[in-house]
Amino acid sequence: MGQFSVRGGILDVFPLTEENPIRIELWGDEIDTIRYFDCESQKSIENIDRVSIYPAAELVLSDEEKAGGIDKLKAEAKRVSDKLRKQMKTEEAHRVTVMADELTEEWGELSMYAGMDAFLSYFFDERVGILDYFNPSDSLIFFDELDQVRRAGKAYRDRVFREHEAETCDGIYTSGADERSFYREGDSGKAWEVFVHRTRCA
Repeated sequence: MGQFSVRGGILDVFPLTEENPIRIELWGDEIDTIRYFDCESQKSIENIDRVSIYPAAELVLSDEEKAGGIDKLKAEAKRVSDKLRKQMKTEEAHRVTVMADELTEEWGELSMYAGMDAFLSYFFDERVGILDYFNPSDSLIFFDELDQVRRAGKAYRDRVFREHEAETCDGIYTSGADERSFYREGDSGKAWEVFVHRTRCA
């Protein structure tokens, strides 16, 4: 996830996207210098005018978005738990409640984001895949080594479905299969297309 440290008016950042750490020296509220430096010797390497520091996680949520997602998760956990209790599945209902409580505690109190990408549907009403960034009218997708693509696509699909079945907790979430890209063979047996698979437990 990268590292950073703050010592007085000096901010050191070592993003995953850079080969060397960056030292930012502040003068009050203004940036005085920005430079790359050697991690071991601490010697300056090169002064720079600007630097782009990207988020440490792909999923970046505001406090309101995170709270809203947690509330949705709690509500769905209660709905599923009540349904299971009516079916006399008390053990499954308890497991759903415990799992939801652990997740909300981890996300709320510890501010942990790890694994949240498997729960995107609780935090975002609209989600997009990589193909949504392409214009269908003027975009072409080429596959190199089509046989290998076919084998890799089927193997990946089977693995995700197995994980989905193993990790889905009685309707609470869909593990990593919420939004994935797969390869599917067309009716002719020759054409292939990429599609985004979105699934939601009943």
